[in-house]
Amino acid sequence: CRHVHLCVQSGSDRILAAINRRYTRSEYLRLVDRMRASIPGLSLSTDILVGFPGETEADLEDTLDLMREVGFTYSFMYHFNPREGTPAAAMEARVPEKAKRERLARVIAVQREATLALMASRVGAVEEVLVEDLSKRSKTEVLGRTQRDEMVVFPAPASRIGGFAKLRLARLSGNTFRGEELS
Repeated sequence: CRHVHLCVQSGSDRILAAINRRYTRSEYLRLVDRMRASIPGLSLSTDILVGFPGETEADLEDTLDLMREVGFTYSFMYHFNPREGTPAAAMEARVPEKAKRERLARVIAVQREATLALMASRVGAVEEVLVEDLSKRSKTEVLGRTQRDEMVVFPAPASRIGGFAKLRLARLSGNTFRGEELS
């Protein structure tokens, strides 16, 4: 596989320290660079947290800048919700719910833009995919995944599940490729 889920949480060193992460933004970016140099065609996904107590607009901008710089294929994005019994639950300087929702919407917009650009650039590529399951929309199609963890649907019987297929990523339908099998 050429896909790694590399959790970052935030692009702000101040927030990374507050949530007790043992890395900085620059260390994270150096790791991304080393991984991409070692694994050609690597795709990355991550987790992004917004609205941690004390987060400022500048902290959010650091996160958005990091997202743009790395170009994650996709992200799991959420806003802070205090969990009873954790140190963060007792922290002051809570970010208001409205601000957390607005910040999350901005993070989602940046990720959508990155995902669309990355996926659009892949149309026409030829990939070997692992066939995982039947398509949810048609019993005459199967769902596969590329080495970059991209979903591809193409016509084939259920008996192909568990095997591999060589496909051309013909077009996009949302965040899923439509594939054409090559012989």
